[in-house]
Amino acid sequence: MGKKYFINEKTSISCSSPDALTEALDFIENSLTAHGVNRKLMRRTEMLAEEIIYLIIKNASEGSNLKIQIKRFTGDTSINVSAHGAEFDPTMDYEGGVSAMADMEDEEAQQAIRSLLLKSQEDKLTFNHKGDSNYARILVGQASKTMLYFSVAALILGIILGALMRNVFPVSLASGISRYALSPIRTMFMNALEIIIAPVVFFSVVSCVSQLKELAELGKVAVKVMCFYAATTIIAVSLGVTAGVFKPGYFGYALPKTAGGEIIAGTAGQASILQTIIDIVPSNFITPLIESNSAQIIFIAALCGIAVGAIGKYTKLLSEFFEACNKLFLTVATYVTRFIPLAAFCSSAILVYTSERELLSSLAAYALTFLTSLLALMLVYSLLILIAAHLNPLRFFKNVSEGIISSFLLSSSTATMTNNIKICNQKLGISPKISNFAIPLGSTVNMDGDCLVLTVSGLFLARLYGLEMPPSVLVSFIFTIVLISFCSPEAPGAVSIALGVVLSQLGIPIEALGIVLGILPIINMFSTASNVAGDMVGSLIVAKSENLLDVNKFYGKNKKVRQK
Repeated sequence: MGKKYFINEKTSISCSSPDALTEALDFIENSLTAHGVNRKLMRRTEMLAEEIIYLIIKNASEGSNLKIQIKRFTGDTSINVSAHGAEFDPTMDYEGGVSAMADMEDEEAQQAIRSLLLKSQEDKLTFNHKGDSNYARILVGQASKTMLYFSVAALILGIILGALMRNVFPVSLASGISRYALSPIRTMFMNALEIIIAPVVFFSVVSCVSQLKELAELGKVAVKVMCFYAATTIIAVSLGVTAGVFKPGYFGYALPKTAGGEIIAGTAGQASILQTIIDIVPSNFITPLIESNSAQIIFIAALCGIAVGAIGKYTKLLSEFFEACNKLFLTVATYVTRFIPLAAFCSSAILVYTSERELLSSLAAYALTFLTSLLALMLVYSLLILIAAHLNPLRFFKNVSEGIISSFLLSSSTATMTNNIKICNQKLGISPKISNFAIPLGSTVNMDGDCLVLTVSGLFLARLYGLEMPPSVLVSFIFTIVLISFCSPEAPGAVSIALGVVLSQLGIPIEALGIVLGILPIINMFSTASNVAGDMVGSLIVAKSENLLDVNKFYGKNKKVRQK
């Protein structure tokens, strides 16, 4: 059945029924299916609905009913859930945060994980308590208009328009379209993106660093997990840099020759490595924010984050303030990145119209380079499983295939977090003591796939703009990517924001982002799947080292395998 633009379906289920949750989810699934919501979007919505409905039922008053209403009025689809009950906070912070999960009982840990999941989806979930009832609104969205589909369509349409402007349209018409329509829209988007880069980076890093004290207090499990994540992050960046040695997509020309523009990036980066390190420390607080100097912003933010966790009675107040600012600018970033498809359309049209054909071939080579680097990273994961855990890597990838595919389709590691924990426990045999800590932490700080995207993209664009990469520039480049990966902002289109940070560090104009903007959402699907695979590999290896791995379960319930 085709998608309907007007929906208003309701149901009421007794909260005391043992099958209340199942009945609620069946109603939601049947309704969304009947009204044309696609499977990927519906699965993500059901995962979020399951968590919040479970909590509403758990806190419901005796004899109350669970009321569900699914609405659509031309725009977004929403699921509204309510029931009489005691007030509760679905995203409350558990004492000790993520780091305390390793020592929690299973039920308490599940509640903490549920809280983390709901907190990560606050842009799609609204919750409040009015009178004596709890109300939740879940934003489903428009199934046929996801950013990925829009971006792919925009990329294709932009290429077609660019080809028509170049080969069919009169010169005056093509020039007018480019000058008065395409270029202004692209410039406005890039300017908006540049506005949010500095505050998003600053508040993300402060919020991240201020919580690191919790990890230090946990002990050797946290140390092992963080060391693994840090090691694979460095490996991922190294693979990206190695791929850059082969000059991916570079055909012997620099972009200024094809775009007709002047660029000063080619003269940057002549300082020594020592001077580059010295320049990380700014002489004042304001200039780095004004100039969007990424390395200096990260340094200031890290200092503030450390200080927030060490000032006693004001720590909680400031932590909440910085977290609120972080959410504010991530919300602004979400609004800006919704226009990525439009910007991709304009950018691809301009590229085809103004650039030589070799540039399009370069883009294909760039994408192929990233995928090759990703395969190399999977090989590294396989070797780590084989050497460090003495387990069969093929069996590992078979066991975790469901989680990897789900994260690929949803382009989100947080949306699949609870399912990934179940896979670790049930299919890999990892103790909840490890997975309940490592997977939520990894969804925040372990971004190996994103590191590959940023490294390969940064080197690719640097070469197009004729920017050489002497050791001093390379050190600053790697430093920025590693730190950004640990404090990556959790927002749609975050990889575009992070790449903007890297470009500003290299001295490349933000307009360069338009060259790869159309294919970044597609590449992000692969990088997200890689991030999830890395989280699970880390959990497996740490669990094996702590003797908290059921090897028989890893190989199947009926297979007896002797631990090495």
